[in-house]
Parts: sequence; structure tokens; C-alpha cells
Amino acid sequence: MAEKREEKSEIMDGIKIIRDIDVIKIGIEETRMKILALLRLNSLTVSQIADTLDKDPSTIYRHIEKLEKSGYVYPSGERKTHHIPEKIYSRTAKIFLLLPEGGKLDDRKKIMEGQSIEKKLNLLEKLKKMGLIRNVSREAAEKLREIYAELEEDNAKHMEMIKDEKEIGLYTVWAIEGINLLIKYRRDKEFRKKMEELFSMIEG
Repeated sequence: MAEKREEKSEIMDGIKIIRDIDVIKIGIEETRMKILALLRLNSLTVSQIADTLDKDPSTIYRHIEKLEKSGYVYPSGERKTHHIPEKIYSRTAKIFLLLPEGGKLDDRKKIMEGQSIEKKLNLLEKLKKMGLIRNVSREAAEKLREIYAELEEDNAKHMEMIKDEKEIGLYTVWAIEGINLLIKYRRDKEFRKKMEELFSMIEG
């Protein structure tokens, strides 16, 4: 099973493209997303992750086991705590680009929608603390999720068109996503309308 899943993944300059919808579902579970976010900064042991997330180590181990089998993480070393060896885990890529293939249409749409409303609310709260926006509301979070979902779908299509390129670095991916946002805002009237609605909600 693991070998089949790995066939639908490609790694290019720190970016791992994952196409298997079942593997994608494993990676976007809430606790596993938090684990992957932590591992983006540092390689960690199960106990370190458990302490940071305030979870039971056995729970984290079960998540790590699924992430390892699905190709998201791998044991990159070992350390001893009180003479007891413990594996250190690292991500298999800096960025996981999710391009779901097959499966049910509703499942693919759910994946492309991205994170929950609660996570978008959390993002808006952080922007408010930074002084970048004035207002935070559930309505704004819903609009933000709608915009993100549309952008993610576009970005996935664009990346699919250049998937055979030998060198696609992190900067290229970020640049494509940023430029796509600017072009879409300029050319797509409906998208521009959604953005203006969001601005009116968060700027007051």
C-alpha cells in the first residue's frame, strides 16, 4: 500500500507533490497538520511534540506512525533521554503541494477549501493584533476561506502545467502564487468583487 501511494508523489527541490487523495486526507487531519507545522521548524521526538501540543505521547505516536507510513515524515536520528533511545522525526519535504486526483468530487472540493473557519478566524485575529486589519468576524472568515479555496484551485492547476519542469524551487512556488493573486484580482471581476467585500468587512 505504501509503495502505491509513493508512486503518486514527486519531490522537487524541497517540494513534495502529493496526488493520492487518501494520503492527502491523512495529512490534513487537524493534529497531524499541527505536527507537520512543528516539524517545519525543527526535527523533534514524539515526546517533544507531545509536550508542545499538550497531548499524550501515545496519541502523538499513533499520528506519527500514520504520517510516516504515508510518506510525510521519516526517522532522521535518535537521542537518549534517561538512557532510553527515542527517534527524532523530520518532514520528507519543506512544502507539501496537494493536487488531489481521483476519489469523490466532494472530497476533492473539501481538500481544496483548505482549513476550517476556526483557523481562518485565528488568522484574522493575528492580523488584527499586528494592526493590519480592524475587524474580525465569522462572516469575514467565511469569505476568506472562499477566496483561499479559489486561489488554491487555481494554483494547483498552474503547478500541474509545469509539473515536468526539473527545477521548481520554493521561491518559484511562492512567486507563482503571489503573481496569480495579483493577475486574478486585475482580470477577474467576480474575484475582485469578493476581495473588495472582504476588505470592507475587515477594514470597517
